[in-house]
Amino acid sequence: MTFQDPSLLWFLLLLIVPLVLYLLPMPRRRIVASALYLWERFLASERFGRTSERLRRALGFALLAAILLCLTLAAAELTVGSSEVRAPKVVVLLDSSASMNAVVNGTSNFQRANDAAATLAAGLGGGTQVAVAESAQGLKVLSGMSSGGREGARLLRGLARFDGPADMALALQRAFELWGSDDQVELYAFCDAPLPASPWGGRAHAWVAPRAGDNVGITELTSRRRGADIELNATIANYGTASRQVSGALFVNGAWRKAIGPLTIPAGASVRQAVQVNEPAYAEVEIRLEDLKDALPTDDSAWVVVPALDLLRVAVIWPEAAATRPTTPSTPVARRNDYVWAVLSALKQEGLIGEIIEGENGSENAAARIYVNHSPTAWPASGGVIILHPLRSGALSVKGLHPEAVTVDQQAADPLLADVDLRGLQAQGIVLAEMPAWARPLAWAEAMPVIWAGTPPQSKANVLFVGLPVLPAGSRLPLVTGFPVLMHNALASMLPMPQIARPGEQVDGLTSRRAGMVSGKPARAFSTLSAAESDLRRPDGIESAPSRSRRSLAGTLVMISLALLCVEWGLFHKRLTE
Repeated sequence: MTFQDPSLLWFLLLLIVPLVLYLLPMPRRRIVASALYLWERFLASERFGRTSERLRRALGFALLAAILLCLTLAAAELTVGSSEVRAPKVVVLLDSSASMNAVVNGTSNFQRANDAAATLAAGLGGGTQVAVAESAQGLKVLSGMSSGGREGARLLRGLARFDGPADMALALQRAFELWGSDDQVELYAFCDAPLPASPWGGRAHAWVAPRAGDNVGITELTSRRRGADIELNATIANYGTASRQVSGALFVNGAWRKAIGPLTIPAGASVRQAVQVNEPAYAEVEIRLEDLKDALPTDDSAWVVVPALDLLRVAVIWPEAAATRPTTPSTPVARRNDYVWAVLSALKQEGLIGEIIEGENGSENAAARIYVNHSPTAWPASGGVIILHPLRSGALSVKGLHPEAVTVDQQAADPLLADVDLRGLQAQGIVLAEMPAWARPLAWAEAMPVIWAGTPPQSKANVLFVGLPVLPAGSRLPLVTGFPVLMHNALASMLPMPQIARPGEQVDGLTSRRAGMVSGKPARAFSTLSAAESDLRRPDGIESAPSRSRRSLAGTLVMISLALLCVEWGLFHKRLTE
């Protein structure tokens, strides 16, 4: 026998109260009486002092003490039996990844593992230190080391399933960093595959769920706009032992739009399916595999949220030339930079951007604005701003041009410079503009920041500044491949792009453990999209964790205390009515 919560045994001190009341002598009063025969008749009928009455009082005290004792033992979680786990400190690790949702014989492996883990935690002795953790996109600690596993078992039983990928090797490494330095700690993992090699060595034990059946799932999905059209490419994999014929459908904003397939996928193979749909407005696009009878339905659907075409407008504001149009002498001519225009045209054809607006008129509706050879008069409240070689001040103060030719000799590791290498680029006439405190430098020329980015205070606009000339006369920047890639990276960070969020990822403050559409404005879609989780092919061997555990007597003790309370009430009631 042992107690899950021995600290509550202090309530046994309350037994002193009925003991004191039982042993406390009853006060007697002296009364003067003129006749003794009345007292003789009264004492002859009074039970006090008789042997039977003393026995009844003692029995009442014993019943009260037994009731209090039973309730205290029930609160302290008295258990019988013994656990096979002998380690003084135990870590219970539950695998909550998407593959654990596979259904075998009508029950999911997640439910099996959850029950087994909770049973193990609840069955440990009160003196055992227990920590409970979850392997779901890393390691999530549910409860730290504490005496007994009752609280950990409660947390495990209330844990919701997770539809995203998990890395058990990473979870084991993180768990070892937290608790593995203590040689008294042993880890018990509840998962659906043998444990990978880890620093735990022989101190790691595994309960492995039954092997699930064949499965077909969507393991990858990409999307992009080409004007009003949305192009999707989905990878559908067959992790089975036989060839499968798969059919599906494409839904836009919940409405059926197009059939997919039927596709024949050989065993262990995958196919790439391209689908295109016309939808210029905001679209919640779902690809759904239908009439599939497999072990894991979670990966039979995938979603992508595609912004409306109107939200991809880009405005380009050209510099004003000295010459004027002959018909309207007061209107200056805008000088278009052919290199910048060629890059924007290519990005529009690629589908990254939508309509290109030239000039200030209508630029307020653009998601990004590009200023060539000048800067905006004020920073916009949101969106993106790209400033290319400004020659006059505005919201950005320009001090002039550098008098000498310089060479870009250093650049930062930044997402905006992904696949961009400008080192060794020579330039004449670099703009001298002091980098604001809110910006971060991206490239330097002789210790002088020539490209930087940031977000101005009291504004949500993303700003990219390029001080290098964008004409071959000043630098080769417009001629190198890094320039269109830089523009692509910058606009991709400024414009709303198609989003495929996965469970466990945070999108605008929203995190989901389940795959599917989550209501909101705008709505968010969560997809599993994991080849590792969809592949349910597992080894046949199952290494079981300890199955024998302690059995709680709390319910039995409470029932006994209620029965004793009824007996005590009967004796007390009888004493009052006799």
